Formats: sequence, C-alpha cells, structure tokens
Amino acid sequence: MTVPEASLQVRKALAQTVIAMASHDYLLLEGGERMVEFIVRNCAISELEIERYKQALKQRKPGEISLDVGPGELRDMCDHVLHLMTTTIPTATRVLWPYLFESLAKA
Repeated sequence: MTVPEASLQVRKALAQTVIAMASHDYLLLEGGERMVEFIVRNCAISELEIERYKQALKQRKPGEISLDVGPGELRDMCDHVLHLMTTTIPTATRVLWPYLFESLAKA
C-alpha cells in the first residue's frame, strides 16, 4: 500500500463520516463549513489526477496489495454525498449556500 492510497482510503472514510454527521445536523456547528469544503474539494478531483493514478496502478509490482479506492471512486462518492446533503438534509443549505457564494466571490 502506498501513501496516496492510504490517503484516499482515509478521505473516503471521512466523506462517509461527514454525511453521517450532516444527517444529524452537525453541519450547523462550528467546523460544519470545513466539512462542506472537504466534500466540495473532493468533488473537484481532476481527470488528470485519475489518469495518473491509473498509470501508477499499471506500474505496480505483481502481488502488491491495493485498497481499490481510486480518486475517481472518491470523486463519485463525494458527488453523491453532496447530492444527498442538498436533497435530504434541510439544514445543509444554511451551510452550503453561504460557502459556495463565498467561494465564488473569491474566484
């Protein structure tokens, strides 16, 4: 297992934690905006990063263990988490929209 794979595994677990916490209205507490930021940033994983990961997998030695969590899977999962937050958690909009507007204003 390489460090980037471990990082992807941790990020996947954190995304699962964020949606669980969001369903219990923890996004409204201090740090909720950071959780939204984490999900949005992982929704923005580039195709280039996914392609680099695939190339690294091809160069792997036979028999090396893989966690099977790639950047594409993480991006898809975070897209799904963002969709769930916006459609099933009414309090998420109080954190999500201000964060998105602030991000656009900085751009």
